[in-house]
Amino acid sequence: MDLLLFGIEVMMNVFAMTDLWLILYLLFGCDMKVNFRNIAIADVIFTVIFVVISIVLEGHNSIIMAYMCLYNVAVTLMLCNSRRVQAVLLTIPAVLVYAQFGTFMDLFEKLAGLEKYYLMNSDGHMQTVISMISDMTMCIVLVLLSKTSVAKTKSVQLTIGEGILISVFCFFSPAIVVGLEWFEGMVNAPVYHFAWVTFMIILNVAVVYAIAYRKRATYYKQLSEGYKKEFEAEYSFFQDYKEQQQDTIKFRHDWKNHMLLLQEMMKNEEYEKAENYFQELTKSVPETTVKVLTGNEMADMILGTKTGVLKEQGILLQYKGDMSPLKFMKQVDCCILFSNLLDNAIEANMRVTGKRYIRIQAKSTGGSFYLEIENPMQGKLVRHDKKILTTKVKKEGHGIGLSNVCDIITSYDGEYHIEEKHGQYKIQMVFPV
Repeated sequence: MDLLLFGIEVMMNVFAMTDLWLILYLLFGCDMKVNFRNIAIADVIFTVIFVVISIVLEGHNSIIMAYMCLYNVAVTLMLCNSRRVQAVLLTIPAVLVYAQFGTFMDLFEKLAGLEKYYLMNSDGHMQTVISMISDMTMCIVLVLLSKTSVAKTKSVQLTIGEGILISVFCFFSPAIVVGLEWFEGMVNAPVYHFAWVTFMIILNVAVVYAIAYRKRATYYKQLSEGYKKEFEAEYSFFQDYKEQQQDTIKFRHDWKNHMLLLQEMMKNEEYEKAENYFQELTKSVPETTVKVLTGNEMADMILGTKTGVLKEQGILLQYKGDMSPLKFMKQVDCCILFSNLLDNAIEANMRVTGKRYIRIQAKSTGGSFYLEIENPMQGKLVRHDKKILTTKVKKEGHGIGLSNVCDIITSYDGEYHIEEKHGQYKIQMVFPV
């Protein structure tokens, strides 16, 4: 029985650690490499160390608890792709949300009369049925949530301020529970049970709803901004096309008269006059916008809308490769990705005094799609917590574009690398196809 209960305790702690990582990733939106392989490795290492510590330090629960906290922080730091400090701070409200669910399960156990079903070891330590399945139940709930619309908003990370609000909200729960326990002594049990059930249901629903509502609001705001950019790109593209068509129609309308006049000059042997007239005529031919064909319709549109700015600023655009494998990406995400990267590259070029250029390279190798954008830059990249900060004087409202780009890359299980070397800025992206 002692060995059985110890095995159950180890299993419960493994699920508890997994629950915390899933809360951070799924509910709090931390940018983490959470998949079955990484979680399994972390759980195996945790189990081995936990068993060793429990055997060596039998009865020292405070040391074991400290180990669990430190291990949770260490794994969170290793799994995070960015904003690691913020993710570690968010572990506090994550623990409180986890505790809220545990309190709810304890309540269910008491009201259902299940506390009489338990296992006890030789030291008098017992585990009830609900306590044994509580962590596993939460893990199953979180996994099921990952298959719903909640997964769409997992890239939206809670701010520290929102984490503090959730923490205050969860800290408020014990005070109410104490009040309800006092209330139990003043009135009969059925009324107390009804009050407690009502409170716990409202509290848990409120916590989950507050997190989900905020994340949904932020997600759809970002999505609407992406659709707006996509619409603007398409509108600008077709506006340019319409203007070119109108210029071509006007030119063709007068083309027949021009040819008849040239023919008359040639008949009269006015060759010099005809040559001068022809030269003047060719100058009036409407210029066609240089189109870059990438193999991806949205990328073509975005590049087409930037042609005027590139020409005006004297920026040479060099493109090589094929973007047709990028069809796995949603158009709105493709629009946000390219428009932000090109806007940043154009702004960087406008701040340099030497040669201005944007080099884009795309290729597919071994089931992966590789994309690279390079441009000159002035100054140095400013990094904080492995995040690139804007170098503009007015910080507010800037630096968001690159953050959105990084979120899109990671949402498609891609990886990116940004570097600055010898006055050149380069971002490299790799996506699994």
